[in-house]
Amino acid sequence: MASPHSLASVVLALALLALPWAALAQSQSPSATPGALPAAARERPLALEPAGLPPLEGSTWRLASFRGREMRPVGPEVAAWMTLRTGQVRGSTGCARLSGRYGRVGQALAFELSDRRRGACAAQVALVASSLTDALARAASFEIVRASDEVDAQLLVRDADGIEDLRFELDDSGALSAGDWRLQSYTSAGRTVAADPAQPAVLAFRPTRSRDLQRRSSGDVIASTGCNGIVGTFRRQADVLSLAALERTDAPCSPTLATQEAAIVAVLESPSITLDLPLDGLTLVSPDTGDRLEFLSAAPLEGTTWLLAGMPGSRGSQDTVTLRLEGGMLDGEGPCGSFGGHYVAEGVFLTMDDISAADLTGCTRKAEHRALLDALRAAVMVERDDPGLRLLGARGQLVAAFSPAGAL
Repeated sequence: MASPHSLASVVLALALLALPWAALAQSQSPSATPGALPAAARERPLALEPAGLPPLEGSTWRLASFRGREMRPVGPEVAAWMTLRTGQVRGSTGCARLSGRYGRVGQALAFELSDRRRGACAAQVALVASSLTDALARAASFEIVRASDEVDAQLLVRDADGIEDLRFELDDSGALSAGDWRLQSYTSAGRTVAADPAQPAVLAFRPTRSRDLQRRSSGDVIASTGCNGIVGTFRRQADVLSLAALERTDAPCSPTLATQEAAIVAVLESPSITLDLPLDGLTLVSPDTGDRLEFLSAAPLEGTTWLLAGMPGSRGSQDTVTLRLEGGMLDGEGPCGSFGGHYVAEGVFLTMDDISAADLTGCTRKAEHRALLDALRAAVMVERDDPGLRLLGARGQLVAAFSPAGAL
């Protein structure tokens, strides 16, 4: 006979999967009928994520340990991660792409994976991949806890009996590497205002110490409000940014720039700043007021044409092979003609789907063209290699390298 915990798990899964996914994913209410939740969840308070900890949805979680006979750590060679947003889960098992749906009510959580193929990987990587997908399939609840360094957070996924099967760490949403950011918009009096294009406001970080995999860096910060200059120091830990020793020039500003400067300074002088690094973007938010600054990279990945510099195992070619990413759509020219598709970017993670090519009939270089498209499909991460970029696979291996147009 099935245990009460198992029966409760079935009830929970059916209830979660029957509700509208987008609405359920955004639901933060713990007020679901207790009888519909697994016993393990009923035995602990269904509190929402504690203040100061990252949300379940929208954060990128990297697998740190999984349960075999006991909890086992995941080696650095395995890039297994997931992001949950508006009812959709996506990521990598370390061996293959991870995708599907999820539902949440309070701390109760259920997954329905759309693709559980194992992929061809080394034995240890395949073990991690199968353990991850199996545990997600039987997941019943989650908890986000503060890690020992007081800033980082961990995500615990438990089964219907309350046993921890998976432990994730908050992953790097992008490195604060040396580079310039241009202000696109700011919040003033509760409304979003476009930055003054005539006098660009910029922000630049110059790290002197950086540990990207642990999301820690520190160094100098240089900024312009469009009117006055600001210098100081910064310290980043995970998604928390702190600025100190700020000094600002005091030149008079026009009324428009004075408003913009006040908004910038108010956020930068916050005791702590919430940081987000979407693709090509930088968002700084004051937790105290909710005011935000939206920046765009001065050297964006999107909206730029990239030239193929090489792929592992490729003999190279004098042909111009291109890739362009913009607004979720990708296109380019390969050895046998044009191709196109879609992509999704989330911080350092980039996945490409629905890639199709022109008719290859009569092309003598079909193998090269197909190898290019296979490399794009295999990519799960993007690594900036100034001035170029590298696409990495699920195990962190290079699948293709590109340079900006005109750099070759």
